[in-house]
Amino acid sequence: MATLAREFERESYRIDQLIWDAMALRAGESVLFCGFSNNAEWIKRAVAIGVDVSVIVDDPDALGDLRGVPIKVLRGSSSMLPARDASFDATVAFHYLHEVDPFFHASVVSELGRVGKRCVIVEPAPPSDPLGLRIASLYSRAKRELGQFENYHHIDYWRKLVAIVKSDVTYQTFAFTRTPPRE
Repeated sequence: MATLAREFERESYRIDQLIWDAMALRAGESVLFCGFSNNAEWIKRAVAIGVDVSVIVDDPDALGDLRGVPIKVLRGSSSMLPARDASFDATVAFHYLHEVDPFFHASVVSELGRVGKRCVIVEPAPPSDPLGLRIASLYSRAKRELGQFENYHHIDYWRKLVAIVKSDVTYQTFAFTRTPPRE
């Protein structure tokens, strides 16, 4: 079983690298991040390569792992970003939108597209088989009962949502190349 865990971990790192490469962040670019998944490792990685990073928060106490990291903090809401049109080279919502009430998805995506010349949205999507969809639905319902949002949507949902963005949009889908054994 340890071999299976190592394979899954290797596969996760491979997908992370594919996503990072596709984001194409470069030194000197100004980038606005929404969300701090992976203990803010993506934000720290962007800072390390010389990206001028800003983050949006409604509560500065939420910065946690970003304390001491040289970033700019915008106080406000991702559904009404306190920034001028095209003021960032890129905006990034990394594993963020599935934790936001779906009622606000369109306004968040629209705002990211308004303030960013490029808009990067990275969201996990459940498997499209009936069992994967059922598990994602049950998980979402359980989180809602706790007052949280974890809405995993099929890739078509995100494509339709991103169609409202005025900045450059490209689509890339990354998936695990190995499927777990039946047991």
